[in-house]
Amino acid sequence: MAPFLLAIIAILHSTAALANPSTAKGFTLELIHRDSIHSPLYPGNLTAVERVRRFVDLSESRLHRLKLLVSAGKYNDTALRPELDHDNGMYFVKVGIGTPPTTQHLLVDTAADLTWVQCHPCRSWFEQNPPFYKPAASTSHRTTPCSHPLCKPFKCTRGKCRYEDRYLDKTFTKGTLSMEVFTFASSNGSGTTESIPGLVFGCSTASSKRMFKGGSNVPGGLLGMNMESISFATQIAGQTGDGRFSYCLPRIDPRDHQTSFLQFGGDIPEGPHFAATPIVRNPEGTKDYYLKLHDISVNGKRLNLPRNTFKRKPDGSGGCIIDSGTGITYLEERAFNRVGAAMIVYFKRFENVKRVVAKKYKLKLCYRVPESFREWPSMAFHFEGADLLLEPVNIFMGEKDSKHVFCLTMIPETDGMTILGSSLQQKFRFVFDVAKQQLRFAPENCGRT
Repeated sequence: MAPFLLAIIAILHSTAALANPSTAKGFTLELIHRDSIHSPLYPGNLTAVERVRRFVDLSESRLHRLKLLVSAGKYNDTALRPELDHDNGMYFVKVGIGTPPTTQHLLVDTAADLTWVQCHPCRSWFEQNPPFYKPAASTSHRTTPCSHPLCKPFKCTRGKCRYEDRYLDKTFTKGTLSMEVFTFASSNGSGTTESIPGLVFGCSTASSKRMFKGGSNVPGGLLGMNMESISFATQIAGQTGDGRFSYCLPRIDPRDHQTSFLQFGGDIPEGPHFAATPIVRNPEGTKDYYLKLHDISVNGKRLNLPRNTFKRKPDGSGGCIIDSGTGITYLEERAFNRVGAAMIVYFKRFENVKRVVAKKYKLKLCYRVPESFREWPSMAFHFEGADLLLEPVNIFMGEKDSKHVFCLTMIPETDGMTILGSSLQQKFRFVFDVAKQQLRFAPENCGRT
């Protein structure tokens, strides 16, 4: 049967299933935090100061990448793509690719479209966490034909759909679009596996040797999770018959070694107390997860920020993005100044709480508090149709040793972009409904040890 006809049948099937979510198939992937002992990039034992500084450095790298993506606009196969660095993502997944499956560590990226891995043999490559994926050793590998709908944004040469991503640091990866079986551990705890056939991904046969930093313990590629049609998230929506994916991030503490999961379709737990806000699509630019943020409260008092504070501007700058790959939360500069001023006023009432120089933590607002201190201020983010009520773990991080220094995990963003990072998302269930363009969330004591 012609590939194009198969694609049309798949779309019709997924449309019927979306009309009846109870029929949705489900899949689950374990999320591995980059600082976990299970991560190929585990940094070893770090001091509290080192952890905070590293957290900020990773976030700065990620912010730079997101801003470059916005400035680049729509996908262009000849345009420069932003610098790629394994240090600008927070979570990995393990997936099996091919038949028999080859296990790959992939960096989860909600700002990326194309999922890609290195394919052996390569003309040039970077050392990765082994093994390499070998298309010739897989009985299920297929080259994506030029007639396939997902080939449209790419170049077609000699009957093959080809891609080439060049990054601003002069690194690159290139190859052909392929179709394969992706295999995951079963979510029913039986130790078996589940598979999804026919997923389109990039099979890179040439990549820069310095694509990732970190020796041989680096991921084999990316798992693209934005709203482009070629992304893993969108393709899975068609395969499961349910346009949803979800995660619940536990408290970020490498000493706890808590496990979290990236879930799709019918595997997503349901609950009665979800709030919902629309995801704003950008028809002419990046397909990131923009939200309509209207205002912020500190300790129950609205800041009454101007209505256009978090609005995306005509040139694509500004706006509010939710992104699990960014650790710290970035606030539009005027909003941050108002939040910071409200925090300073709040802490002044406590004689035993002292503001300290925040420079060594690379943050803007830090305090030394008594060990017994429990009177933390609350915060709320007011979205269209929903309020996100934050706990101290979402707002502060720092040292629990004898110094008891804690810092506000928010930084001003001078170019107007607001990014809700993973620190702000801890202990909440987020459900991204790509089909309905909606984000749902609720508090949850997530993670297991």
